[in-house]
Amino acid sequence: MAGRSLPRRLALFCLLASCIALTARTSDASRRQLGISIGNGGGGGIGIGIGIGGGGGGGGGGGYSPSPTPPSSYGPKPSDFENERLYRAYLVIQRFKQTITCDPQGITNTWTGTAICSNTSYLGFFCEAPPNVKERALASVDFNGFKLEAPTVEGFVDALPDLALFHANSNDFGGVVPILRSLQYFYELDVSNNKLARCAFPADVLGITNATFVDIRFNQFYGEVPAGLFRSFPIVEAIFVNNNQFSGNIPSNLGDSPVNYLALANNQFTGPIPSSIGRAGNTLLEVLFLNNKLSGCIPYAPNQRSHEECAGFFHGTKTYCPVSTYVPCHHPKDYGAGEEEASAAEEYKYRTYSALHP
Repeated sequence: MAGRSLPRRLALFCLLASCIALTARTSDASRRQLGISIGNGGGGGIGIGIGIGGGGGGGGGGGYSPSPTPPSSYGPKPSDFENERLYRAYLVIQRFKQTITCDPQGITNTWTGTAICSNTSYLGFFCEAPPNVKERALASVDFNGFKLEAPTVEGFVDALPDLALFHANSNDFGGVVPILRSLQYFYELDVSNNKLARCAFPADVLGITNATFVDIRFNQFYGEVPAGLFRSFPIVEAIFVNNNQFSGNIPSNLGDSPVNYLALANNQFTGPIPSSIGRAGNTLLEVLFLNNKLSGCIPYAPNQRSHEECAGFFHGTKTYCPVSTYVPCHHPKDYGAGEEEASAAEEYKYRTYSALHP
């Protein structure tokens, strides 16, 4: 029986081959969709399947399935945005959004769509045209008091090339301070009251040579403060390193800085206040040394008490007012601020490149 069935199988195969030859005359589109498979059928037979277009044939084990259509890409395209700068910023924001592990105020729910510069979406982000540029860019990030939590802000802040300000007071960001020296417009950094990694003074901060505002207070930085803190910022107005675990002597070049407001309080500094502070008389408006282990009096200050009295004061028990971990630049109107101050606070939130020094 097996010998008789072999010619039948060959005849069937030749018939199918003739059909295939006829279909070769169809259009190119049809030929591209022609599929043939030859396999073992049930009972030792030969299975042949042919599929043309949306149809298909099948033998015992044969068959053809067209390749699935590649899925179309989702999400906004560059043409959906005001300009290419904002599209690139959108990609950075969305990537950072995926790393946030806690958002008690639902801030990130507003980080959707293409209207990055809107007043009602993308809370915490503000736009303005950079100097000598006509199109708007993402210029300012203000997360103060948002209480967001993420393992790091690296890959976010340093990935926004047009950024001028990053304010993130009272959040739960971890990791280290990003390297920001490549951001040509950057001049204000506030990472105070976060959960940054416990480490020595973040030296990368010193690379922000245009800085006017540097705030790293209420973290866990330790060790000596480098002399570069008072040398690297030629136009700085405020430096806040208080409420960390810094120790050792205050750098002797303190008086070389043009800083107006300097807070060194609540650390573990030792030794005398540097005599160079006398050179800062024309610029330094306020300095906080309290709750350290300093000795001596303030050099060159008039009407001071004797060295013995100063020493007794520093070593005596003192009662301080409670220290707030969140000190906004302006008090909101609800807490007694006047109309003028409240207006100034609102205006400041949108101030970005306009505050850059020429």
